[in-house]
This record gives sequence, C-alpha cells and structure tokens, in this order.
Amino acid sequence: MGRYAKWALPIVATVLIASPVFAQGPWIKSDIAPVSPSSGAAGMSDTGQVVGYSQVASGQQHAYSWTAAGGFVDLGTLPGGTRSAAYAVNNIGQVVGYSTNAGGQQHAFFWTPAAGMVDLQTLGGDESIALGINDFGQVVGTSATTGGTDHAFLWSAQTGMVDLGTLPGGTISEANAVNNAGQIVGYSNRADGQGRAVIWSNGGVTPLPTLGGAGAYGSDINELGHVVGQSQTAGGQNHAFVWTPAGGIVDLGLLAGTTASWATGVNNAGVVIGISATSAARAVAWVNGQIVELGSLGGVVSWPEDINNAGFVVGFSTTAAAQYRSTAWSGPWKDLAVDFGPSGLWVLQGRAIWQRLNTVSPSSMVSGDLDGNGLDDLVVDFGPSYGLWVWMNHTTWTFIHSASARRIATVDLDGNGQDELIVDFQGYGLYIRNGTTWTHLHPSSANHLGAGNVDGMPGEELIVDFGSAGLWMYRSGGMWTQLHARGISAMVVTDLDGNAQADVVVNFAGSGVWIYRNNSIWTLLHSRDAIRLRAGVIDAGFQPDLLIDFGPGVGLWTFRNSLSWIQLHTLSAQDMVVTDLGGILGDEVILNFGSAGLWLYDHGSWSSLHNQGSEALADGRFH
Repeated sequence: MGRYAKWALPIVATVLIASPVFAQGPWIKSDIAPVSPSSGAAGMSDTGQVVGYSQVASGQQHAYSWTAAGGFVDLGTLPGGTRSAAYAVNNIGQVVGYSTNAGGQQHAFFWTPAAGMVDLQTLGGDESIALGINDFGQVVGTSATTGGTDHAFLWSAQTGMVDLGTLPGGTISEANAVNNAGQIVGYSNRADGQGRAVIWSNGGVTPLPTLGGAGAYGSDINELGHVVGQSQTAGGQNHAFVWTPAGGIVDLGLLAGTTASWATGVNNAGVVIGISATSAARAVAWVNGQIVELGSLGGVVSWPEDINNAGFVVGFSTTAAAQYRSTAWSGPWKDLAVDFGPSGLWVLQGRAIWQRLNTVSPSSMVSGDLDGNGLDDLVVDFGPSYGLWVWMNHTTWTFIHSASARRIATVDLDGNGQDELIVDFQGYGLYIRNGTTWTHLHPSSANHLGAGNVDGMPGEELIVDFGSAGLWMYRSGGMWTQLHARGISAMVVTDLDGNAQADVVVNFAGSGVWIYRNNSIWTLLHSRDAIRLRAGVIDAGFQPDLLIDFGPGVGLWTFRNSLSWIQLHTLSAQDMVVTDLGGILGDEVILNFGSAGLWLYDHGSWSSLHNQGSEALADGRFH
C-alpha cells in the first residue's frame, strides 16, 4: 500500500467515521469525524486501520492512526520534533511517514505500538520521508544524499537504509510503494533529464514506457505487479495510466471537462483511484476501464490517497467552508454473504477478501438498510437455539428476537430510505419491525415474500404469497390488494421495462412463468415451469434482465431486455444471486453448483468463486 510522494500536503483532521452520505456516482463518502479544523487520511490497511495527519491543540500537524477497536491515536513526533504525518500502514499495524526532529529536520519514521516512533535517518543528507511499507516491514521513500540530491531508498530492520539509485545518468529518484514481492515503484530521471516511472526489483531498476510523451511518474503497485501513475501523452497532456506486465501501459483518460488526471492507488482487484482536474482536483475511480467521480464533502477539492483490497478508499476533501477533512469512500459494488454450513457465515468484500462473520450456520438471511444510513445490514435467523440477529453496519451483532422465523424480508414501505423488517413467525403470522417497534401485520403465514415499487407511488410494496389464499400486495397504511387467486412456486420483483415501476414475475406451478406488468395486467412469459427466479442487469444494459432456472435437463436461461432468450448454463443451480460485485457495467451472477462450488458469471466469462458449495446466499452493501 503506497502512494505518490507528498512533501507538503494540507494539514489533516481525523478519526471516527461518521454516518455516510451519498456521493456522486453511487459511491458513499464519509467524513472521518474531525478532531481539528484540518486533516487528511493517507493510508489504509486491509484490516481497516487508517493513518494520516491531523492538526493538534498546539496548532501543529501530527501523524495519527485510527482503528475501530482503539479509536484515534496521536503518534506524536520524534524527540524534540513539532510536526509529523503518517503516509502508509501495513496489515500488521506498522506505520511509516515523516517527523521533524529536535533540529527541525524532516526524517522518515517507522512506528509500532510497542516501540513507538523510530528515526530511520537519511542517506547522508538532511531530510527523508517514508511513503510505503509492505507486510514484511520493508519501507520505501526518498532521502537527501550527501551530494544534496534526493534518492529513493529501501529500509529494513536487517539492512538499514539502502540507496536504490537512479536510471543510468540520472540524478534524482523517489520510491512511493512496495508490494510483498519486494517490487518497488516510483520515479527517476535519466541522463537527458526526462523522468520515468520505474520499478526496482531484484537489485535492478527498469523504466516503464510513457503514453507517448516526455515523462511519467509511478504512484502505486499491487500484488500482481500492476503499476499506476501519471504520464505525458504525445499531445503534451498529463493522463493517469495503468501498466501491467501482460498489457503494457494504458491511458485511463479523464472526466469530461477536465484537462489532466493522475492515478494514485490500485488494489488487487484492479480498481484504480486518483484525480481528474482543471484548477481543482476531483476524486475519481476507474473500474473495469470506466471512470466515475467519487464526490467531496461539499467543497471543490477531493483527493483519494489509498485503496485497500476490500474497496475502501481514503484521502481528503474540502467542505463547503473550505476546510480539509479526512475522507473515506466506499464503492457502489455490493458484498456477498455466504452460509457455508458447518464452516459458518462468511462475507466476500470487493471480490477479494473473505471475512468470517459467525461460526453458526444461519437458517435464513436477508439484507436491508434498517437504520437508513446508506449501508445494508444483514438480518440472520440462527434458528430456534439463537433466534433473530442483525449484523449492523458491518460492525456489531444486535439481538432482535428470541424466536426463529419461517421467512424474512425487508421493504421500504414509506419510501424514507429506511427499510422495515418483515418476519413470518410460525403459528403467529406476519410481523413488521420498524426501528425497534414490532407490529402484527397478518395472522396467516406466507410461502413467499417480495418487495418493490409496484404502483409507482413513493415507497415500496410488500408482495406476499399466502398459498391457497392467493398472491397479495400490501401498501403502507394497511391496504391489502389481491393480485391473483392462485399461489405461486417462485417469485422475483423487478422493473423489467425500466419505467421506474416494478413488475412481479412468478411461476404458477403447471402453468409456467407469468409477469404482472405495471400493476395492471398478467402476461405469459414462458409455458415451462421455473424452479428459481432472479433479476439484475446481466448484460450491462439499462434495465434488469431475468435469470431463470428451469431445472435439470434445461438449465439456466436469461431473458434480456424483455426481448431475447439466452442460455447461461446447461446445469441447474442449487441457489443463485444476481448482484453488482464489480461496481460498474452491470451485475454478476453467482451460482451455487453444490459439490462443484460457487461460480461467478461476469459478462460472458466464468470463474470459480469458491470450491465449496453454500447453504444460502445474500447480497448487500455491507461496507
């Protein structure tokens, strides 16, 4: 985890992440609650530790570290120093940056909870700065030499600070990031004075190509050896780039209306962050080659510094009052909750990180935003022994009821952005939980539950299959409407024609798949019975497609853009989810093929997600 060199940045604020609000695109941004008028976040580990710099009571800038468990920690300074900043942190909590010393000189530091701040010294000159660290404790940065020029360095506890040198004939270099393979990315000039993005590896230095212009700069490198930074184009513009060993250098382009861009970070999923700018920097991300603006805290400047493998981004942005604030962004992609049976409940974040949430296997689960803060909560029924619980805001397990449920669903009945929880308690019927209040909704139990904005009015409707009593719709305010006299065997609620009004797609056993369109008319979609129905934007278009499992012998099919049938797979699945794990260009399909494991279908490409099959799947925006 590393970033480009910053010898002088705005002073930083910091710490506890406040309730997020929505940014441009569908990215979520949060002000990392300030403890000072000015702050900035600079690095974040995969464990969620954030480091940066913040103004303290004396008015000086100090390095900080923040964790969910330990909160905000002022890292202080080197003995006699007054100013410091933290720029990178690894997954075991080691932090690097710079601090002034008693003589007022700026020195690179290495910090641990046990040893505190350690001076890494210099390459013989007056000043140094540490900018990157890997999980083996190797530190990279830039230092002044005895000759007065700045050189990249590599430091370890075994070797001390080692001069990495320059390209042949060059005089200056900088090291900004190092991965766990020991590959270091940065910058060096050449004998002709032109600068190049470079990789130091196995004792040598290799220049990377440019986008056709005279110079380039390397900002970050991931574990796959992919490098991002900025390069001049043949036309003299400065553009963000990504370089891979297989594909070479690629121009990432810019936001419409801007004139320059710069990539500052990349994670192992290939999500690139950076800025696109004219007079003011605007935070952006490139996902699958598409650029999206991340948004600010109300001001004109936003700058992302680091992205971890869960897809969290940290940096700084300005408020409407032009104050700099530490800022966290999370992407529009969703996470996948997976019940692996005896192995417990897990969640997949950013298509890269598996996290175990509980050792107990759920009976059922569903996601929904129960507190209206823009993040989904995971509602889990752990069975009669444990009852109903909620994994709130991806941090805390909250107990909500001692009884187990037959079925659970979430729905935003009043359209206020906060979901109600619908629970079918065996023998007691349907109950609704709004906030902490339980209300009896209906004395009968349901066979299927669904939700969507079927009538086109504010708020969603609850769709309930009461079996022999038929299919019904419940609106906010207590109004029940029968949609059909028959019960169903499968259901999904989605807006198939893109008119902002959801359609109800069901299977009537023995009569095939039918659609209740625009709250008005039933039409036959297919005469063959389906065993499972799901929906999502599978083809990267602008309206949902249907995913239909017709069972063994017929397999999985998609009905795309309400026009065409396309077979997805010849096999039937035990469970399936359509969701946006990648964050752009439509949804992916996750299929449980039992003993063959979990598989992911992404716009024509199949890949294994896990070699173990699951008991249940649920998607949601949990982080």
